[in-house]
Amino acid sequence: MSQDSRQDNHESPQPHSAAITETAHPTNSTTTTPHDVVSSRQEMLNCMATLQSLVQHNRQGLELLEQDERIEFLKAAGIVSRPSKDSKFTRKKDMRKKTKAERRALDHRARAKTGI
Repeated sequence: MSQDSRQDNHESPQPHSAAITETAHPTNSTTTTPHDVVSSRQEMLNCMATLQSLVQHNRQGLELLEQDERIEFLKAAGIVSRPSKDSKFTRKKDMRKKTKAERRALDHRARAKTGI
């Protein structure tokens, strides 16, 4: 079923498959930032609540999805819970870059205050 026909039937669209594709194929040259994949902290908390509900209710609710959507959903959950070695390395590298950038910004503001 195409995404257009799903929207016509007012069904929810498939999860962001860009993150799945990129994780599954680490040689992909396109990179995404967390803001491209997840729009907000609230969205992450909603996802977490949904997964916890599925666990508590013995995965009831998955039957609401079509088989291909269910498979995609479970693949995405598996990739998040058990990332590949390359994904772990990339995530750590991104965190180091973020920490460095934050440290540089703090140093820059401190130097600007003192006039250095």
